[in-house]
Order: sequence, then C-alpha cells, then structure tokens
Amino acid sequence: MASSWVLDRSLGVLIDQYLSVRPQIKRSEVGTIADDNHSSESKHSPEDTEDSQDGNDPDNQVDAADFPHDPSRGSDMAVFTEELRVSKDKRLWLVIFNGRQFSSYAKDGYAPYTWRPYSGSNQHTKHAHVEVNDYYNDVTTPWKVDMPMTTQDAVVFWTHDLKNGEGVDQAYVVLNRAALQASEANTKVDELTELVLALTDAVEILTEKVNALSIPAPAPVDPAALKAVLLDPEVIAALD
Repeated sequence: MASSWVLDRSLGVLIDQYLSVRPQIKRSEVGTIADDNHSSESKHSPEDTEDSQDGNDPDNQVDAADFPHDPSRGSDMAVFTEELRVSKDKRLWLVIFNGRQFSSYAKDGYAPYTWRPYSGSNQHTKHAHVEVNDYYNDVTTPWKVDMPMTTQDAVVFWTHDLKNGEGVDQAYVVLNRAALQASEANTKVDELTELVLALTDAVEILTEKVNALSIPAPAPVDPAALKAVLLDPEVIAALD
C-alpha cells in the first residue's frame, strides 16, 4: 500500500458536500484509503497511472469512499444512494448499500443505474460504498444530492420506478423525503403567519395610542411621548 496517496478530485467534492450538511458526522468517519480488510483490487487501494481506466490519472489515486449509515445523525444512505442513482452522474462507477448495488454500466442483465442484488460477504448495511470512474476525475461540479425536492419530483420518480419494474421502495424513500421537506416548509409558514398577526396587533395598538396623543397641528410630535407609546406594556405584549 502506498504511503502517499491522493483522492479522486470529483470524489472529494462529493465528500465535502456530504459533510457540509451533516455537521454531526466527522470527516474521519468517511472511509477512503484501504485498510487491511481490503484487497489490492479494491478501489480503496491506491492505483497507479498505468493501471487507471484512462491511463491519465495521478499515481496512487483512491477512487472510492464509504459513507456511514446513521439516520439519527442525518446520514440516511437509503436516501443518499437513491439520489445518486437518480442523478445518473457520469462520474459514478459503482454504488453498494444494504445488499444491493447499481453501476453506471450494464451488468448481469441489469441496465445502467438499476439496483441489482449484491452477493458479497459484507452486505454494506452500516455504510454505503461509492466508487467513481477515472474518466471524469477532474470534474468538480456539485453533485445532485441533498437538494430540496418537491412532491411533484417525488411523483415523477415514483411513476418512473413503477414503469421500469423496480418496485416502490426507492420511490417511498424519495416521497418520504419530499413529505418531510413540505412539513418543514409548512411549519415555517405557520411561524411567519403568527409573526405577521402579532405585528398587525401591535400596529393597531400603536396607531390608537398615537392618535390619542391629540397633538395640535402643526406642532411636532413630542419624542418623549412617542417613546412612552413604543415602550407601552400592551404593545410589547402584542409582540410576544
């Protein structure tokens, strides 16, 4: 195993995106370089230029990462891997999670970006394995993961999966995510509505009290009188 290695640049972008929205997850929890449990054939093992797919990568490049599955800390790999699959990103090569896998190439009668069984001894139930290819290692545009999704998007993905005979489990994940985001949006609308109502009440009270000052025109408003109105307990209570 090489003592000095580099990470595929496109994979580095994916890891940075993943961590940016999951502050509970430490960078050290995302596995990259191979340990003693990985074979020399693993994409976690550094690869020389001459052995790369396009023969044009840096020596000792690592092309795979393992992302922890821990929904309690916002790291749900069922959602994350499904978003990767739906994105059909050209940088992907192979993704494995929870006894299933998909690749960007056809395999064993399965079309590209289609879930198929995974028969390896490690079923990857505690993490998702993501491999990228060597052809696009310098493409550092953002990945289409962890983005807001509308209910309409979920229905499109759901019907797509049904038509292609892939079942409803992936669609359920996407729809559940959309429903959660819709619920969060509704909560924010409710909070804003309450604030607007409180401000409306406060303005009405302020208007009434300012009018009650009976200031003779064209005399200027007494600042002290206005300050007393603004600090009136009834006005403050309306804003609480």
